[in-house]
Amino acid sequence: MNQLTPDVFISSGGALVKYKTAYIYKAEFSAEETSAMIHAARSICGNDCEITIDTIDAHYWNYKCDPQKLDERWGDSIYTDFTNFAERSLKMCVEIFDEAKAAQLAQRLSACNCIRFSDGFWYKFTKKNVTKETAILKIAERCGFGTEAMIAFGDDLADMGMLEICGTGVAMGNAIDAVKDKADVVIGSNDEEGVAIFVEKELL
Repeated sequence: MNQLTPDVFISSGGALVKYKTAYIYKAEFSAEETSAMIHAARSICGNDCEITIDTIDAHYWNYKCDPQKLDERWGDSIYTDFTNFAERSLKMCVEIFDEAKAAQLAQRLSACNCIRFSDGFWYKFTKKNVTKETAILKIAERCGFGTEAMIAFGDDLADMGMLEICGTGVAMGNAIDAVKDKADVVIGSNDEEGVAIFVEKELL
């Protein structure tokens, strides 16, 4: 992001929206709410379940294996055991192998929006009604143009809403079938520089 310096930056599943130099939207959990969410995850999924927490400035993870030893391209993560963790947060993700426990946690955290990543057993929790499409609507309002002028690229369940509301919804070649079915266009995968090729061909 420091190299690209985009005018718009949306992260944490739509919980944080930055326009130019200012944050125009932050859907944060308080430190107390974050602590309660971590406690709920551990009480249902076990004290050793893997958890990640996104704050505005950092990504925390109680990983069992250093992610950068698995893939050097992995971004910086701060290791913590989450003991006495007391920071405001944007998003919590929990690795849950038992669907019944995932459903139980989602019910316990009923004030959260919960969605599973399709490529594993990770579940994302953000504030209720926080999605990528709601973040896009906030950008459209600030910039003064409609979503019909936008192009959205996606590959997973959390991307389907924004592909529908934007003028052109583009599914990556590595996207799940449900996303491809919602998209207007299907392009090459992220390993094939699909976005770059589309931008060069269609926009430049």
